[in-house]
Order: sequence, then C-alpha cells, then structure tokens
Amino acid sequence: FAKWTAAIGGLVTGGGLVVLTKNAIELQSAMANVGTILDKNAPSLDKFNTAIIDLSKNSSKSAKDLAEGLYDAISSGIPATLGAGGAMEFLTVAQRAATAGMSTTKEAVNAGTIVLNTYGEKAGSVAEFYDSFFQTVNRGVITFPQLASSLGNVTTIASQSGVGFKELMGGLALVTKNGIQASEATNSLRALIQSIAAPTDEA
Repeated sequence: FAKWTAAIGGLVTGGGLVVLTKNAIELQSAMANVGTILDKNAPSLDKFNTAIIDLSKNSSKSAKDLAEGLYDAISSGIPATLGAGGAMEFLTVAQRAATAGMSTTKEAVNAGTIVLNTYGEKAGSVAEFYDSFFQTVNRGVITFPQLASSLGNVTTIASQSGVGFKELMGGLALVTKNGIQASEATNSLRALIQSIAAPTDEA
C-alpha cells in the first residue's frame, strides 16, 4: 500500500510538472508574438512578461490567454505601455469584463478595441465603456459574447452619424428587450441610422 501511495503521489507530481511546463511553453510562444509588434520605444518584452504573469495571479484567465489579449490590444493600436492609457491597463479591465461576462479575453479585448477605434475618447474611459457594455447586457436580452461579436456592425456608422456611444448601447438594450434577436439587433440599428442619415428626396 505504501508503494502504491508513493507511486500515485509521483504520478500526480509528475503530471503537475508536465502541466506547468506546457503552460510555460504556451506563454513563451504567446509572448514571442507580442515581441514581434513592440517598437524600440516600448517597454522590454521581459517587463510585459512579468506584468502578464502578475495579472494572471489575480485573474481567472491563464497567462497565455492574457498574453494573446495583449497582442490583440497592441496590434489594434492601443499604446504598448505598462501605465495609464496603455495596453496593460486596457487588458486589466478587459479580462475582468471577460470573467464577469463569461467570455474569452479575446472577445472582451476585441469589443473594447472596436469602441476605441471608432469612438475614441468620446466613449469615455475604458472602465466607463466596459460598464456601458454590462448595462446593455443587464437591461437588454443579449449576452456579453453576443454583444462583443456584433458590435462592429454598427459602431462606425453610429459614430460618424453623431450617435453617442451610451445612446447606441441604450438603443441596443431596448431593441433586444423588445423582441429583436441579439444576432440581428446591431444590423437593425445600422439600418435605422442609415435611413435617418440618408438624404431624402425633399432635401
């Protein structure tokens, strides 16, 4: 029995080492991708690697998942910095949103970058527009992953037509609450904005 217990313990320990090694390799690969898009003025890759590991300690998301989110954020134009207004601050908020909204970090990051690239500062701070996402989810009939995947259908034309981000999110909550399927809601809002913005025969 003692030999059996020792053997089982060794198997568990060995399996744990395999998992740790696999996770380390996956993180290294993901961070190597980040390194390909850092310019000479950005913090070193080692500093980003440390920041990702530190963030993962207080996150439900893996370090690999977070590193992939960092890559998406930087490649979408968010400054490759560790401080305020940079990619790590953005990622910190996005991963919390991903956890709360039961989505992937990638989905949460992509939703946020869409807003930043279409509305910019007009959408408010990163924390503010992610809060708007969740108000939409709470008030409408739409999940966070559904919102994240369809947001790009309407934000560009809404921003160009002068529809505020909070107003857009309020409209999305309203139409989904009143029976329009989440998958069609952003298309419906886009068509509505187009019809309002288009010149009429009388114009």
